[in-house]
Amino acid sequence: MKTKKAVIFLNDDCDWCKETKALLDTVGADYVALDVRKNDMAKAISKKICDGREVCMLIKGEVLTKFDKKKLADAILEEKE
Repeated sequence: MKTKKAVIFLNDDCDWCKETKALLDTVGADYVALDVRKNDMAKAISKKICDGREVCMLIKGEVLTKFDKKKLADAILEEKE
């Protein structure tokens, strides 16, 4: 699955989600946030692509399932070029 914008599948009480959103906002990344608790389609998609996790991030077809600042920053910088 490839998207033009980064997509984060999240829920409100997920620390990884909060940190990821904060990092994305800090660097001015263009992304879409989909709450898996409020959006049934987001929940179904996340079940298929998030490697068994409820939350993850999709950037340029790559699924990120852990908060790794370097990997996220590299993906975001590459996305903005």
